[in-house]
Amino acid sequence: MLKNIPHPGVALRNYLNSRYPLTPTKLTAMAQAINLDIGGDASLHSGNTRGKIAHIAQVAPGPKCERTLALITKALRSLEIPFFLGGGTAHGEITINILQQDIWAFLAAIQQWLSIDPDVLIETQARKPVRVTKLGSMFGTTPPEMLRIFCVENYGGERKELIAACSYITINVWAAVTNYSGDTIYESGLTTPYAKRLRHKTIDAFLKNKASFESCSLDVMSTPKFPIDIVYTWVNDQDEDWNNQRVARAVEVHKSVRAHNLERWKNRDELRFSLRSVAMFAPWVRNIFIVTSGQIPDWLNDTNPRVKIVPHAEIWKNPESLPTFNSSGIETQLHHIKDLSEHFLYFNDDFFLGSFCTPDDFFLPNGVMKYFPSDQRVFEPDIDETSEEYIFADFNAINLLKEKYGQYGREIMQHIPYPSRKSLLERLESEFQSAFDRCAGEPFRSRNDIRPIAFLQYHAGLQEGLAVPSGISHRYLALWKPAIAKQFSGVASTRRYKTFCINDVGVTIERQNEVDKLVVDFLEVYYPFKSEFEK
Repeated sequence: MLKNIPHPGVALRNYLNSRYPLTPTKLTAMAQAINLDIGGDASLHSGNTRGKIAHIAQVAPGPKCERTLALITKALRSLEIPFFLGGGTAHGEITINILQQDIWAFLAAIQQWLSIDPDVLIETQARKPVRVTKLGSMFGTTPPEMLRIFCVENYGGERKELIAACSYITINVWAAVTNYSGDTIYESGLTTPYAKRLRHKTIDAFLKNKASFESCSLDVMSTPKFPIDIVYTWVNDQDEDWNNQRVARAVEVHKSVRAHNLERWKNRDELRFSLRSVAMFAPWVRNIFIVTSGQIPDWLNDTNPRVKIVPHAEIWKNPESLPTFNSSGIETQLHHIKDLSEHFLYFNDDFFLGSFCTPDDFFLPNGVMKYFPSDQRVFEPDIDETSEEYIFADFNAINLLKEKYGQYGREIMQHIPYPSRKSLLERLESEFQSAFDRCAGEPFRSRNDIRPIAFLQYHAGLQEGLAVPSGISHRYLALWKPAIAKQFSGVASTRRYKTFCINDVGVTIERQNEVDKLVVDFLEVYYPFKSEFEK
């Protein structure tokens, strides 16, 4: 058992020889491999003296992962352990494939030389990451089918809430399996997009040539490979000029106080933290467009080529309708953004990614949109003049769906980033131009609204085979709830949701300061790492 592995020397040689016969040449290589000099890499964080890691956040492969990969492949070559790369199940995942017969020698090697590195952790399937010095108690005598080596790219947060941003390397173990033919068949520990079982001659060829799955499977529809952008809508409610325009426009159109209540535009720098969530958990996103009335966040790194501010005037079909304060109206114009990719995600600034996401969380490989219906429905007999504007917007969309398809869906979507197709929105606008124009011409939410992204496109897309209902781990955090502090604590401690929304509606004036502090404290704990999108 690995827990009894001795230190380098004769005992180690005898132990490994009983598990994995080694030639004198391999023994020499082993001695070199387990004493690899990782130099300054090991002292990157001074032995992690900041305290116990409270949370591990998976991020895309970074410099630490690249250096660790180089060390592992060097050790494998030194030990003459055959391997090949590729076949990962997630976007950007680094995978090393080895045979089950070699797993003990591999584990013995990394036990010795990775155990001195404070920024490397390891886990097997369904186990929490631990320091490599505890490998023995994890495996016993049963070889794992798969393990992951976590590489700490960065630390953040305070000592009691220390967060490690970790990329990882997957070790996929191929084991010989019993079968009816005389040919040896190897089965993968992972369910990969490429192959679950391979014949002996194929495995031998991969191992001999150091080939990779990706090199011979470039056209496999394993995951979306098309560009995906993000579109945000954002406003700074502290901008005096914007507020003056809002109040003057409300007086002009005789809009009620409730309809232009400032909760719709409350800004606590949520956008900054939402962008941090994208940087951490969706590095595959191409460009980010932030649609505003012309405002620019003072913290935004406007030199970053991946982010662009888009004023309303740049995308509005009828600019005489501006200024606007109607989120549904803005939604009717977003597909006009210049250079926007065909596939994009629409974020409100209170939408966040809570853990690592991949493109296939939102799209199928063939480009079909996924959408996330809630339990709520738009039920026409229940709608009257007291219903909220967003219900009227979806009611209006239902009438358009009836007109075009003769049938329709009622599902209201969850507050989750909205996967979108530019070409579908363009076609819907062309077919329902008067409805789009009427909504875009309303300066505040109204009974003339539609929501082409958050409702119409999914019900139309389902009719046309362009959208399918799906699910994703999600939490809706309503700030009006008395137990919101407890809910924040639960989300921060488990970190098990891929997405969450922090919604402002219904917070009383008496609780505003308390709630503001809760939100900021929660976001600073959850996203302690400054992103490339900030100055």
